[in-house]
Amino acid sequence: MSFVSEGRIGLRPEISGFVVTEDRSLEARLKRAYHTARTQALAVARPRPDEAAASTVPFPAAPASASDAPLSVARGDDLAAMRNRSIMALKAVPRQLAALLPDRERLKDVAALALIAGAALTRQVWRLPRLAKIGLFGLCLAGVVLMRTGPSEMPAQLPAQAETPSPAVAEVPPAPPPVAAAAPVAAPPAVRWRTIAAPIPSYNLEAPELNRAAATLKARAASDGARQEIHLWSGTAGKSRSGSLTGMLTIEHYPTTPPAETLYVDLVRRAALLGASVERTGELVGLESKFGEIDTVEARIVAAGENEAQSCIAFRRIETSPTMQVHGWFCGTTSTPVDRATLGCIVDRIDLMRAGSDVTLKRYFARVERARKPCGAPRQAVARPGWIDASGAMPPLKSAIPASASRG
Repeated sequence: MSFVSEGRIGLRPEISGFVVTEDRSLEARLKRAYHTARTQALAVARPRPDEAAASTVPFPAAPASASDAPLSVARGDDLAAMRNRSIMALKAVPRQLAALLPDRERLKDVAALALIAGAALTRQVWRLPRLAKIGLFGLCLAGVVLMRTGPSEMPAQLPAQAETPSPAVAEVPPAPPPVAAAAPVAAPPAVRWRTIAAPIPSYNLEAPELNRAAATLKARAASDGARQEIHLWSGTAGKSRSGSLTGMLTIEHYPTTPPAETLYVDLVRRAALLGASVERTGELVGLESKFGEIDTVEARIVAAGENEAQSCIAFRRIETSPTMQVHGWFCGTTSTPVDRATLGCIVDRIDLMRAGSDVTLKRYFARVERARKPCGAPRQAVARPGWIDASGAMPPLKSAIPASASRG
């Protein structure tokens, strides 16, 4: 059919129908995917007609006798139907997964949606007040910190989960570290004594009971500063005098106070220096002198080169200031026996001849000289209880420090 319009001639086409193209917008595609997945899921879940009919058949009653059909046949049919449904469900899983997996177009749509949502969220956040922005930023920062924190670094305030108790295992204690051997304690160096060849006496003893011609002098010095001076009156042939006493006087100086020993031990040690020996001793008695109370004891002493023991009286005086000790003994004869009165008179006659620069020693002798008594004056003698007596003190224990050569 033709027509004329504004001087133009044209053909009027006939419209037989409309062509509808597929809507490719994001919303239409999401709806189509949703309806497709829903239809497939319902088709899988809906049982087939033959299976539905089989399921509506009532369960066959148990046979009345052994001649009836066995029950295992009906149970076998049910198991077969269940196996078929399971196989169909498993076959439909790949199709559902393929329908749900996004293709390239869907990925583009998801990225576009994410970009639009991010822009809208940013715009809304930007319109918030400043205080709200600060709080939101702090929450985000705290979330990032918590995400970066490992499980071992989580705060201890979280409730501890109940742990299954592990079986008790016997723990083997670790081996103790090897103990280093203690270094041996170095013993103090031994004191070495040397004999002085031509000694000059520092003390003098003049008594009519002693034979001056029979007197000899010995002196020794130690490596630690100690000094020992020995005066000896012996009864050797050619020098003895009738009625004279024999004996020994030892005066010692020490840098420090030596350990105390009993009178018997000191007597035996000093007798051994001269080659003499002590047979026995008696009771300890204190005797008054210018040095103070001295320890005295009756003893039987065998002199060097002699066979018979002599009756003697030994004595000892220990001073702490100055650190000096006075030892000795004097022995009598049959005609002139020695007693404690004679011994006190002899000890009081010990004089200092030289002291060098030792001011303490000079002052000491000057002080004790004022207490000197004339010979014949009564002297107080006090018996001292021994360690065997009830009131006596126990003897000192053996010293761990080795005694010097001067003390035996």
